[in-house]
Amino acid sequence: MITYQRRPEELSLVAKRQLENSPIISVVGINTGDEGKGRTVTDTVKLLSKLRNVPNPVHMVFKVNGGSNSGHTVDGLKHNLVPGGIKDPNIKFLALGRGVVADPRKLLWEITVLKDILEKDGVQVDRRIKIDNRCMVSDLSDRLLDLAGELSLQKKEGTSRGSTGRGIAPAFEHEANHSQIFFETLIDDPELFATQLTKRMEEAGLRIRDIYQLTEREWYQLFEKLTQAETKAHLEPIRDGVLSEDEFNFKRFATSRPFELNHQALIAEYFQTGQYFKKDLIDVGELALEIIAHGHQIIAEHGQSYGLDKRHGLTPFSSTSSHTYTPEVWQSLDIPSQITAYIQGVCKAYDTKVGNHIFLTQIEEEHPLRSILEQVEFGTSTGRQRMVGWSDLVEKGHTLRRGGYDDLIINKLDMLTASGDWQGPLKACVAYEDTEGHKYYSVPSNNKIRAVLKPVYVEMDVWKEDISGIREFEKLPQAAKDYIVFSYSQIVTIAETKGNILPSGWPTLRFVGVGPDSDQIISDIPAPHILMAMADQLKERMFP
Repeated sequence: MITYQRRPEELSLVAKRQLENSPIISVVGINTGDEGKGRTVTDTVKLLSKLRNVPNPVHMVFKVNGGSNSGHTVDGLKHNLVPGGIKDPNIKFLALGRGVVADPRKLLWEITVLKDILEKDGVQVDRRIKIDNRCMVSDLSDRLLDLAGELSLQKKEGTSRGSTGRGIAPAFEHEANHSQIFFETLIDDPELFATQLTKRMEEAGLRIRDIYQLTEREWYQLFEKLTQAETKAHLEPIRDGVLSEDEFNFKRFATSRPFELNHQALIAEYFQTGQYFKKDLIDVGELALEIIAHGHQIIAEHGQSYGLDKRHGLTPFSSTSSHTYTPEVWQSLDIPSQITAYIQGVCKAYDTKVGNHIFLTQIEEEHPLRSILEQVEFGTSTGRQRMVGWSDLVEKGHTLRRGGYDDLIINKLDMLTASGDWQGPLKACVAYEDTEGHKYYSVPSNNKIRAVLKPVYVEMDVWKEDISGIREFEKLPQAAKDYIVFSYSQIVTIAETKGNILPSGWPTLRFVGVGPDSDQIISDIPAPHILMAMADQLKERMFP
């Protein structure tokens, strides 16, 4: 292997200057979610503080897209709607942009829990939360439609979309048909809000009865299901007296007449909740422009990942109904696209998916590594078991070619360490192959094609040493270094398979995560050209 003289942080001068000087840092997932985007916010803030030698270079973290279907665990705190970084008092604003749909009740529950945890330590929560006046309201009727649609699909076709049941797709339908309710309406125009919400409730009941064709019994079961799910999700704050169990009694919004909601109770509940956010309602785009004008930075946290984009993703499999990649930053903020963004693409050292997917690299059921990974792979939002698979370097390389990113971040390398019955070898997918032996180095958009493809794997040695306490690349076991080098080089090589020259050059491998805590990262990774040279020698050893 090539040896090198380690420079501080091993950042190329160009990449370092770009990161320091970019007004916006866009943190995006490059697979189908759950890559650790939230913890990357913390890592990036710390790095920027060090590079710029100031305690608070980042003045705002804002959520770009999605809703409470996305979940992050950041600094030990569970988030759905609130952006990461809330534990850092130097981050002045945590904002929801115009690309977000938010249930005000769900948002208030989350803030209440975070306040109880953080304000004991003197960390202010309330007035740092900012909501764009055109952030969209989702409500109970959206959740009922979501659940009813899934149930109808199961009854008629024996399948489902794999929705989280948080009402996200129905909420974005309002945007497409010009019937969205904005937070500014909820808070400042009670008459219009009541009219709009009433129309939604009436239409939802008719749709569930006539189109989804649920029975009366199934209608009332929807409320029971929501009550059980939210009560279970909030058991700890209920036990501690932070939230009342009555908050999660959705059955009180049903009436004795099936397919009808209690309009008066719902309108009053939402309007009252909305008043809590009256002081937090602003034009987030104007705030962003002011922050940038004063030389401070913004981190754009994406709720979902490239593979779930409603236009470019792997629809209909758990598409999030949002635009999930960096261009949505400018749309969600409503600011000029001439303002540049530095893009950080986040992935895992292996792959996971939730919902229903054609998961080409899924690890077979009896494999010992699968049981190890499944112990930690549960959705933050729903608690659903994630499917686990070998690292799909084709998917990651495809996203680099089509979506682009300046940095690559690989999380959870430590989870691949040999343990118990799991002693290797590691596998990494470097191509797909069809029934006629034709190889693919990008992700086909046609699901019929994808369904018959098989992954082409390269096998690599696994390491037995505990790497969770290692903070320097050179101190990693050789097998771990080889896995990082090979993964990086294949992502770049696959991205350039068709002769493309990456417009931003090879991405910097910024961090490798070796544990869940914010300090469990390795950041002295060799520069891109060194990694590629190391990969050439590694391949000579692997394929003599």
